[in-house]
Amino acid sequence: MSRKEIQKKRKRGYFIEAAKKIIKEEGTEKLTVKKVADLAGFAPGTLYNYFSDLNALYAYCVADFWSECKTNVEKAVKNIQDPKEKIVVSSNSYVNYFIDNQNVFKLIFLEDFKNVPEDIKEKVYNPEVVKLLGEYLKQLTNEKKDVEKLGNIVANYIHGILLFFIMDRAEESREEINNLLKENIKYILEMA
Repeated sequence: MSRKEIQKKRKRGYFIEAAKKIIKEEGTEKLTVKKVADLAGFAPGTLYNYFSDLNALYAYCVADFWSECKTNVEKAVKNIQDPKEKIVVSSNSYVNYFIDNQNVFKLIFLEDFKNVPEDIKEKVYNPEVVKLLGEYLKQLTNEKKDVEKLGNIVANYIHGILLFFIMDRAEESREEINNLLKENIKYILEMA
């Protein structure tokens, strides 16, 4: 990588970090080119040297957020050997990441951002953290069809419970959500 490419990547990183901070603290509705550029330490027009538009910037933020979430999940299951327990603990870690970062959940699952740059499409639409669930499920069964079905059931349950909690439609507290999640994921896995 040339010196110029390194510099470009570093400056792009400043914009991404600034946007991530704004998204986490205030949400996408408060994110503007000017606000991101000011926080990154550049003139607003400079952002367009690195991103075609705000949607492209959102996509890079999403890729980073997915990576953060995966790191949290991997730390949570680091010393766990039992596949069922890994699934339960990783599910809770995933849910807690988004409970702690509700504006990130809203960006990833509720915003209609388009024009994801080709170099990060895979990271945005098929994140590594989701692949972890598949790996853990494969440890329970060798049947590809079962892994896919179980993965869909678990993922849909997790995202449903998160959506209700984050949109203030759940009556349960965070602790109750976590306990409910553990109980229901265990039940789903026992029925498999």
